[in-house]
Amino acid sequence: MPLTSTTNVPALFRRTLTTGMPFLVAAVGIGLPISTFFVTYRLDLDSLWSQVLFASFEERLTIVWPASLALALEHGSAVMGRGIGGIGVAQKRFEALLYMP
Repeated sequence: MPLTSTTNVPALFRRTLTTGMPFLVAAVGIGLPISTFFVTYRLDLDSLWSQVLFASFEERLTIVWPASLALALEHGSAVMGRGIGGIGVAQKRFEALLYMP
């Protein structure tokens, strides 16, 4: 909200941030799952707070995204992916061995 105020932030900075931020969010959203092909992540979740805040994220980085990408590439088309029946309930019903939540 402070960045939308015209009196606090110069126009060039505000324009750069508001046009660049969606691209940055998209790049992170696409880049993190794809990076699991090349990087093996291990988060140090020693404290209770880090476990509460980042346990789901660590599971996505270490289990869900690598397995989902392998499933799409090994048991589907690299271009078209798995298709709507290759995920969720349909996959559990018709292809239970490869079920990926």
